[in-house]
Amino acid sequence: MTMSRERILLLRSIKLQSANLPPILQLFARPVFYTRLIFAISISCAFPTALLAQEANQAIAFVQAPEQSFGVCFGNNPDDAFACAVKQCTENGALEEDCIKMKYCSPAGWSADIFKQHKEGPHWHDYLCGWESEKDLDAAVNIVCEGSAKDYLIECSVVAKWGPDGTRTDLE
Repeated sequence: MTMSRERILLLRSIKLQSANLPPILQLFARPVFYTRLIFAISISCAFPTALLAQEANQAIAFVQAPEQSFGVCFGNNPDDAFACAVKQCTENGALEEDCIKMKYCSPAGWSADIFKQHKEGPHWHDYLCGWESEKDLDAAVNIVCEGSAKDYLIECSVVAKWGPDGTRTDLE
């Protein structure tokens, strides 16, 4: 690839002119500087957008006070989501110290509350969250309830589901 005589002369004149500038201003006279500047600006614009997109995805927190109460809340971070879930748990009759943080997922995705009862009597709730689709969540519930657990459970069923937008569907 050959350069025209005019281009060579232009580049030499830019080089000579920039040699007379203070060192900090010489940076601006170089074509590489503009490439790096454009790259830096594009990167700095991309990351805040990614952080905002991540924050827009709501998270879900599950809290349970065994044999007493529970709470389920959506929030933008673990502290907010768990604080809201604990508040729900205490509003339903449990003491704050009895409300145990069970699970947190970010983003919430499709989520479910599963009731399980052992054949000897004890029962509890298990939680699934963060699934990409309702179909994936249903498949996971099927594995939880029909896998090796079916040998010792007399009941395993979904009590409620939540969509990624926070919409609850009761299934009892």
